[in-house]
Formats: sequence, C-alpha cells, structure tokens
Amino acid sequence: MSYLEIKNIAKRFEDNKVVLKDFSFSLEKGETISLIGNSGSGKTTFLRILNFLLPMDSGSIVLEGKELCNGSSLSYQEKQKLNSNFGLVFQNMNLFPQYTALDNILLPLKSKLKKEAKEQAKEEKKKWKLIYQERLDQEMTSLKELASTFLLTEKLNHYPNQLSGGEAQRVAILRALVLKPKILCFDEPTSALDPKLKQEVANTILHLKKVGTTMIVVTHEMELALAVSDKVIYLEKGSIIEVGDKSILLTPKSDKLKAFLSLRSTDDESKEEKRRAF
Repeated sequence: MSYLEIKNIAKRFEDNKVVLKDFSFSLEKGETISLIGNSGSGKTTFLRILNFLLPMDSGSIVLEGKELCNGSSLSYQEKQKLNSNFGLVFQNMNLFPQYTALDNILLPLKSKLKKEAKEQAKEEKKKWKLIYQERLDQEMTSLKELASTFLLTEKLNHYPNQLSGGEAQRVAILRALVLKPKILCFDEPTSALDPKLKQEVANTILHLKKVGTTMIVVTHEMELALAVSDKVIYLEKGSIIEVGDKSILLTPKSDKLKAFLSLRSTDDESKEEKRRAF
C-alpha cells in the first residue's frame, strides 16, 4: 500500500462547474510529485482539499493505510486534527507584516504546543505553562538548526518587508516544517520570483527531497518540475490527462500535454525576447 492514496476525488463549485473529476493518484514516502496544468485545471483546489481547507464532494484520502476522509462532512475539530498531517506553503506566503520572521514561524507552532500542553496537563495534573515552555525550548533547538540550513539565521529578527522574495518563501517553508507534517505541499513556490530567487527556493526544495521529505508541488515552472519530481501529473479541466515520471516533460505521449508544453515553451521564448529588448 502506498504512503498516500488519493481515490476518486470529485469537486464542483456552486455554479456546477466541475473542478476535479475522479482525481486519483498514489505517492510513496519520500517521493515528490508535481501537478502541472493551466490555471483553473484544479491543482490548487486539490491542495486545499488535501489540507482540509475545502470540502470534497466525494472520494477519499488514505494516509499510511488509514482513511482520513471519505467525502463526509467533518467538524472543525476533526479538520484541525487531520490537517496536522499536511503542511501547505501558499503562493503569496501569507506572512504577517507586523511580526518578525521568527514570530511568523512560531505562531502556528505555539498554538499547537499550547493545545497539546493543556491536554497533557490534565492527564498528568501539572501546570500546562511549564509543559508548554519545556516543549517550546526543545522545538527552538531544532528550529535554529533548520534556520541555519535554510540560511535564515541572520534574518529571523527581520520583518517581511526587509526580506527578499526568496527569503520570505523560505520563512514560509520553515513555518510549515516546524509543525512536522507528514507531507509538505507547495502552491506555486517560485511564481513572482526572479530567476536567482527561483533557484534559491528550488535548492531548498531539493534539500528537503534529499533528507526524505514527502512533497506535492503545484507549479507552472517546468524547470522546477524537472529538477524535483519523481512523478508528474498533467491536469486539464479537473481530469488527469497524463501521469508518469518526469521524463514525460521531455517526451510527452498525449497530444494535450504536447500542446501544453509547446505553449509553455513559446511563452518562455516570448518572455526572453521581451527581456532582451528591454
């Protein structure tokens, strides 16, 4: 049995528009899968469903052999519990401008630790604040190590407007990682970044891959997909058109994927011509 199994997920919006149709795939532990396709093909909708930010109409999510959800409605508490299995790095990073990089990283972690400390305190009849502080001190040690790995040690006390786009994205990645998700998801992690910063973020994802992080990457950047993917899925109008290892980006079988990649190539050439003319 695969580490993650997505079975026949379907989603329609209120206008009856089909966003996902019988969407299924499997992912092994430590693998990275890239979802590619035009805007509106259902990629981001799937990530939101997987992270329990959006309900599915039908289908199931199975992680480590355990069914997490089968399309039935879930309570807020159930969603929060299931959501802890996944981490999502948003396209626009969602950093709070009034907080430092460190504070942004710690916000969800502190919330999680406080909840866990209060539950533990009830069982052990201890003061939850003591348990919380002990756990936080432990997490800070690993956080500092991760910050060093991500070249963020000197940036932790900076505010978002003092960070480059690549640094801000790495802060967002670190914020998701400290919660120790089983699967880390990226929604267009390199969009709106210049080539140098794109390479910085790509290197971070490659490092995570090297240490065995299981990842799902939604991207329009074929170079990123080629660099990090074990498997690639091409989506069109909510349906899987082609799936395979990353070689399908170089030798696609379906006419639709060939057309998509041809269009991307033409767009890239056009951008390069405009850049040179400028």
